[in-house]
Amino acid sequence: MKSVTNAIKKEVDDIMGGKVLELPSDKLKEQRAEGKLEEQIEVYKKCIARGMSKEEALDISGLPEDKIPND
Repeated sequence: MKSVTNAIKKEVDDIMGGKVLELPSDKLKEQRAEGKLEEQIEVYKKCIARGMSKEEALDISGLPEDKIPND
């Protein structure tokens, strides 16, 4: 299914001459990903505030290590 979607996007790209379209479905996926990341950061911060180690907080929150907030 994904390859069909990519093929369609490529064909549309060829027709549109490289103009970028932001589809509503793409925007929704991005918003969900941002919301999930914000939720993971909040869980991470709560774990740290309760005295858990960085490793434990990452494991519980599911937050990728490269997304650890600086504050």
